[in-house]
Amino acid sequence: PVITETPTDEYSQYKHELEMVNRNLKLIDDMILYKGYLPVNTNASKKRKVAQIEPEMPQPKKKKMEKLVICHTNLLPSQQKHLKKVCSKLKNSVIVSQFSEKVTHLITGTIEDTHTTQRTIKYFQAIVYKKWIVPYEWLLQSNKSSQWIN
Repeated sequence: PVITETPTDEYSQYKHELEMVNRNLKLIDDMILYKGYLPVNTNASKKRKVAQIEPEMPQPKKKKMEKLVICHTNLLPSQQKHLKKVCSKLKNSVIVSQFSEKVTHLITGTIEDTHTTQRTIKYFQAIVYKKWIVPYEWLLQSNKSSQWIN
């Protein structure tokens, strides 16, 4: 016959204390690993000693430049040709004629006297989708520096 005993208050207290000790040990282990400390066993006493080890600094990952999806508005035909040349030269970019969510940059032509741009549908779409709106001069500067300017 199997005899099952109901836990007494003393047993429950012991079990609770044991759970708390285990929880604290896990927290300590997590802190040790987080701070760059690792446990080292000693052969004589089998007690755990903690030795400080220099934590390895994570190397910054080189961010792969995302492909630029360029759309344009109000560019002169000569500027459009230049845009194609620069995109082929600098790579990692594509030109689209229709605006979509994939567009990353909208290049705008500017009005000579005021250095402003006309508000077109593409212009407002770029605002709504929070895309970069850059003047044609940005393209010229990127070409001059041989890389896309952030």
